[in-house]
Amino acid sequence: MKIYLISDLIFFIMLGSGLMALLLNFILFRILKLSHIEQYNRMGKPSLLFISSLKMFNSTGRFLFMREHKALGNNKLSMISDIIMVLIIFNFIGFISWFALIFYQAP
Repeated sequence: MKIYLISDLIFFIMLGSGLMALLLNFILFRILKLSHIEQYNRMGKPSLLFISSLKMFNSTGRFLFMREHKALGNNKLSMISDIIMVLIIFNFIGFISWFALIFYQAP
């Protein structure tokens, strides 16, 4: 199997997992907005459209990686948060691998 096929495969896997993470983030923010309004307000009312603000990005990252969702006692929210965290780590490793393969196959 040639390297450019492997890099294409990694790209499409990352694209699919990135889209899945976006969908799960939408569900996560929806659950927070409907069931845990205090936490939602503490995070700065996050949404997919305005996640580009650094404060909102930090609050969402802290919520996921510091496992603040465990204190809320919502099993569905915890499961979605754990899956998003795994997808973020997977995409980070995939991006580094894809970047390395692109430079490896450069002439």
